[in-house]
Parts: sequence; C-alpha cells; structure tokens
Amino acid sequence: MGGKDWTFVASPGHWRPATPTGGLGQPETTGAQTALAAGGAWIAGTQFELKTVSFRTPFSTTYTLDFSADGVVVSSRDRLGAGPRTPRILQGKSE
Repeated sequence: MGGKDWTFVASPGHWRPATPTGGLGQPETTGAQTALAAGGAWIAGTQFELKTVSFRTPFSTTYTLDFSADGVVVSSRDRLGAGPRTPRILQGKSE
C-alpha cells in the first residue's frame, strides 16, 4: 500500500500488535507511525479476512483477500472515517 509492503501477523482469536509506517490516511512524507492491532482468519476455502484496529481510536478496517488460481482480489471496508462506505477493491493477477 502506498508503494510499501506492510506485514501483519494475524491469528484467529488473538490481536497482534503492528506498527506500519505511513499510510492509513497519514502522508508518506511524515514517516509517522500508527499503532495497530491485527487479527485474521480464513473465512472460506480461498478467502482470508484481516481486521486492523487503530489503538485508542474507534477506527478499524476489514480486508478480505480472495486468492484465486491466477491472482488475488483485495477488498477493504472502513468502520469509521472520511470517504465512501462502499468497499474498495484491488485486483492483481499472477504472471
């Protein structure tokens, strides 16, 4: 996201701390960090759901990753914040 790789460790039934730099509405140039907790689980044969929650705020985002034979489709939904309430969708194909 934002030209950077973000790594989250997620497991069902447990929140794991994560501190990505930039993104989440923060300008990349500030290098600011946002403290997050992440949790996730497989919800179907090819679908993984990841939820991130910003510490000490009501803001959260749910990402659904759908892995197909030739790529992945990532959709995200924000719980609070500015912007549309419709899911954002990103689709990638393997080469």
